[in-house]
Amino acid sequence: MESKIMTKNRERVLTELTGQLRANVEGLEQLESKDLALSGTFADLGASSLDMVEVVSNTNSKLGVALDRRAFAQLKNLDELVSLFEKELDKKG
Repeated sequence: MESKIMTKNRERVLTELTGQLRANVEGLEQLESKDLALSGTFADLGASSLDMVEVVSNTNSKLGVALDRRAFAQLKNLDELVSLFEKELDKKG
């Protein structure tokens, strides 16, 4: 995992996202948060667009947020996805 300030919400997002990737993307069953390359994309992880939808949907549900699908479509890498989830959690308080 690349270095970035680790807030409580960021850590929560990384933990949940990693769990969802392990559960929904074949070949990532042993993935750990510390090993997640945030500069990479879902495709870099071998995830299909269906995997991506499942991971984001489940992460939304587990975190109790709802990402705007239009914003999601604009994301370039996993770090931007983590940051988007983190911002939504910050809004919740």
